[in-house]
Amino acid sequence: SLISSFMSQEGCDSKELIVVLPKNVNVPKKLKELENVKFVECAGNNLASLLDREASYSYISLLSPKSFYAANYARDMLSAFVYSGAIAVGKAATFEHSKNDGILFVNDSMKEYNYTSHINKNTVFFPKSLLEEIGPCSASIIELSGWVLDRADKMGAAVYSADRFNYCESTDVCNMDLTKDKFVAYTDSFEQSVSV
Repeated sequence: SLISSFMSQEGCDSKELIVVLPKNVNVPKKLKELENVKFVECAGNNLASLLDREASYSYISLLSPKSFYAANYARDMLSAFVYSGAIAVGKAATFEHSKNDGILFVNDSMKEYNYTSHINKNTVFFPKSLLEEIGPCSASIIELSGWVLDRADKMGAAVYSADRFNYCESTDVCNMDLTKDKFVAYTDSFEQSVSV
């Protein structure tokens, strides 16, 4: 789950999870009591401002509840800022796991360690200060990821694709022609295979 992925993150002394919810969603008391986890409603058209106001730290990562983020995910992304000098980082090359087929495969393996304008929108990591550039917007988290990448492109700023590890996207069926370089394994338990 998203919360367990967040809780497992290592190498980040200061972190918080902001779960953005639609209006009038009841959050169980047990979840409300979790340390470093906030649940906030976004009922208006100002998601970027909401995150700017609620986030306590200098970097923001937009996470998907349908994806797996290994324990070293945040550490790897923060390190990518240092060695790349990019304004935003993420992953263009990703592991994907097909639940129905039990296939673990790599998507876009040639896009590791590269500057690019296209990264997986579930892996966008950026400085909080970039929210000021975006301004008010009515968007889902995934749409906000796209706007961050678009803003970086318009600014002429570098976006960097790190390696494929420590992240896996879940799909229902593998619709890809699996060549030798894309196929990894048949498995129902992929977490250890994608983690470093």
